Amino acid sequence: MRLADAHCHLLDSAFSADLAEVVERAKRAGVVYMVSSTLSVAEAMRHASMAGELMEAGVFWSIGLDPRLYSREAEEVEELARKFSHSIAAIGEVGLDFKMARGVEEREVQRRVFSDFISLAMELKKPIVVHSRWSQKAVLDLLEEHRADLVLLHAYTGSSSDVERAAKLGYLISVSTSVTRHAGTRRVAAEAPLECLVLESDSPALAPVAGERNEPANIAVAAAEVARIRGVEAAVVSEAAFENTVGLYSLPMSLLSSSRALDT
Repeated sequence: MRLADAHCHLLDSAFSADLAEVVERAKRAGVVYMVSSTLSVAEAMRHASMAGELMEAGVFWSIGLDPRLYSREAEEVEELARKFSHSIAAIGEVGLDFKMARGVEEREVQRRVFSDFISLAMELKKPIVVHSRWSQKAVLDLLEEHRADLVLLHAYTGSSSDVERAAKLGYLISVSTSVTRHAGTRRVAAEAPLECLVLESDSPALAPVAGERNEPANIAVAAAEVARIRGVEAAVVSEAAFENTVGLYSLPMSLLSSSRALDT
């Protein structure tokens, strides 16, 4: 099976001691591509210094920002996205987190910054990877308002009507490796049209087993579980998700025959 991890965080400190081994395990599990999101200026600068080496190993860069840093780092991340536009596969993850932002003013700041990132993604002609905790409808409203078209809804757990709306808008709907244990993720896995479905690990979070460190290799676990839920072969799910991921991010098919693990 050909597999792709549509969203992970490989520069997280959880992988500081064994990144090469993590990538190698993913390769052995059949994961050809990993799209790793940075969430701060510091992470972005680190990825920029490693971008060529990571890309050779099949790890591509999505430049994003933790909502907790919106007021401090948004402008600098936007500048870096423009500077490294030739290297990045996407903008994100960015979005709204209404679990984190409870007040009206906090939520308005998030809406404003998210709107700026949507505009930036459209300016750079890049996909946008969207965070939407407790804010699924608000996220869809803003994306539709901006007429965004290249959209991945990361680790999506929206309602059935949200899933239907996202699919009609042509957005990709990402099912995480926690599909083994999370009821909302399992429902989305059953409802999302196959032409809209991708798989992600969100490593190091959302592991198939609660409390464990997650890795991109677990995409194989997610593919098998989504297939079981849908009553199809795992290869059907993995191939559809793979093609959807490659198409969204415009990933180079040449890596299918030349991909290698990270040497460092």
